[in-house]
Amino acid sequence: MINTFLHEIQITGLAKEAPYYIKLKLTFATGEAKQIQFQIDRLTYQYLSKVVLPDFINQNNGAACFIPVRTEHYYEQFETEWVIWNYLEKESRFSFACSEEYKNFLNRLRKIESIEAFQAIISKKTEEPIPPAQLSRLKIPKFLPVALGFSAIMCLTAFTALSWQEPNNKTNNNYSNLYQSEDVLLDIPTLENKFVASAETTEISTATNETEEEKDDDLEAKAEIFMDIISSLPDGQVALTFDDGPSHYTEDFLAVLEEYDIPATFFFIGQNIQRFPEAVMAVQDKGHGIGLHSFNHQVLRDLTHEELEADIVSCLEVIEPYVEEVSLFRPPYGMYDDNTKSAVFDHGMSLVLWNRDPKDWDADSSRQIIESVLNTESSGGIYVMHETELTLKALPQIIERILAEGVEFVNLENMPTEQSLYKAADAEQKTVL
Repeated sequence: MINTFLHEIQITGLAKEAPYYIKLKLTFATGEAKQIQFQIDRLTYQYLSKVVLPDFINQNNGAACFIPVRTEHYYEQFETEWVIWNYLEKESRFSFACSEEYKNFLNRLRKIESIEAFQAIISKKTEEPIPPAQLSRLKIPKFLPVALGFSAIMCLTAFTALSWQEPNNKTNNNYSNLYQSEDVLLDIPTLENKFVASAETTEISTATNETEEEKDDDLEAKAEIFMDIISSLPDGQVALTFDDGPSHYTEDFLAVLEEYDIPATFFFIGQNIQRFPEAVMAVQDKGHGIGLHSFNHQVLRDLTHEELEADIVSCLEVIEPYVEEVSLFRPPYGMYDDNTKSAVFDHGMSLVLWNRDPKDWDADSSRQIIESVLNTESSGGIYVMHETELTLKALPQIIERILAEGVEFVNLENMPTEQSLYKAADAEQKTVL
């Protein structure tokens, strides 16, 4: 059942430079409102700032930006979050890549069932703090595609004996301005600083002794991991993607694309490849991108490692006679976990999500799909659509609308990713040999 106590989460401010703070206004069903402010990790900020726009959100311009409270399946995507813009009585939704900790923190807010539960999130403490020596041994897994986090910090601070109401004057300054009032400002140190405070000691425990230069190198290495989770594009570019094919409509879609001379990317379901092999070859011949979309469109994160591996291998086997190499994979419903990522990456493919969703799968008319596209800015967008009759009818006007913005249509298969860099280096090595 969807929780209705937390009525609304509005983004009221976003820092333009480090430290990266975000301000939220939480409105509850009782009519009460709380303001919170907290620091977010750098990588999440890089993606969030592209859809929230600090220069815009910090102005009094009548626009309002919200974090969705409802948690339908697309809000449950791992390392993906959404914002909703309301401007001139129009609503637009945008997705972006985020850290797992940021996602977990928002989900904790969404589950709040009372004001007391909200207070508990920011003031929970225990009688037995974790010894600093034990905390200093905590490690950040290298495979995480983020450098910083919220959930871990909330857990660490929850198990300290630090008094929020009567802060110890000797406590680390990062905590010294914590307080409670109608407006709750959370000055939460991030894992980048790795500070740990305890009421029993004034010592600052650090997880590592790495230099600032080493930290920067580590952050850059983590940033590269995001190259294999494609969820947005640089400004000035746009991608049209079509799921659930091949189908009876595939070659009709190709005809429209050819008329406007633009590329697109198709994500094929394994069992449909067996039904429409000619359509697969037609997409290949026209030079469009081809990715996989599972074998039978099931939720992959519900599968065991063996079942997931079998699904991917089956897809690769059925497409092999028609496509030499596949480098893109879109999980059904955009839902995936670490097991999915690992399996996809092991097969040399990148995960592809989206940040523009006209919801053509739920449309009653082609006009509805077109209007949904009209209400979004195309620059930087990856549009997710499906091979349906209504989408086919809407496609010419969608293309013309985007062309009018002067952006470049791209084939996602040609986007540089970590996987493609590895493959290029391997191919070059084989050529030398």
